[in-house]
Amino acid sequence: MIKVGIIEDNAPLRGSLTKLINSQKNMACVLSVNSLMHIVSDLVHAMPDIVLLDIGLPNISGIEGVKMIKMSFPEVQILMFTVFEDEDKIFDAIRFGASGYILGHL
Repeated sequence: MIKVGIIEDNAPLRGSLTKLINSQKNMACVLSVNSLMHIVSDLVHAMPDIVLLDIGLPNISGIEGVKMIKMSFPEVQILMFTVFEDEDKIFDAIRFGASGYILGHL
């Protein structure tokens, strides 16, 4: 079973992603939150294998989130999720430890 965490501030999108992941027979969404404010304790409880992380989060950016997650959970794979084709931000996220990115269109 692949355990997935979602960090996305857009509630309808976060809900859709959660449903999509949970509809897969070998995947489960174990974390679905709207910010990085409590990310270390959230991840300790959920222990996902993969995190889908929005680049454009309020308060703490997704890029900063990559650093935070990788510092405490180096084994967690991070896929950046964004609707913006901002090459600099995507490059920074990968440079700080993200495994890749998914470009979504609303």
